[in-house]
Amino acid sequence: MKILVAQPKQEANLNQLKNELDITTNVDVVLFPEGYIQSIDLLSEVQNLTTKTDTMIITGYKDIQNKDRGLICDTNGNKVLDRAKTPIPRIILSNL
Repeated sequence: MKILVAQPKQEANLNQLKNELDITTNVDVVLFPEGYIQSIDLLSEVQNLTTKTDTMIITGYKDIQNKDRGLICDTNGNKVLDRAKTPIPRIILSNL
């Protein structure tokens, strides 16, 4: 598996992501850091890019409450993971 780890500058669009996908055609996964996607409105475009380029995309964005979220889209454009990056509360199991 070939993985491209990028360090883009934050931008209001997806130009850097699109450019990397255009020039790096032999990767399976593209990893862009948290906060790269600046608008929830761009999520569907990310999903379309995964299908168009047959490349999984792992990135992050801020939701409407300004909370960081992790996002993984598979090569079919499906959201494999879309979750808040807040700590998961511990579940205390008793009487085991």
